[in-house]
Amino acid sequence: MANLGQALAAFDITEAARDVGGQAAADFVDKLGLKDFAKLLETPPPGIDEIVALSDVLKFARGSESGGE
Repeated sequence: MANLGQALAAFDITEAARDVGGQAAADFVDKLGLKDFAKLLETPPPGIDEIVALSDVLKFARGSESGGE
């Protein structure tokens, strides 16, 4: 999860939109508040690590039931 936060911190969604669609796209992204949304993902809420770990355990358990992967 730390890698995701670092990657999102380095990514500027407004600049990416500007590169793809010009200033109008950058303005649109700003109006939508996507930069604020990306900031939320940089610091995930408490408990998200546990959810990811539980998901990994369930994947492993399901793989074991079907003969292993």
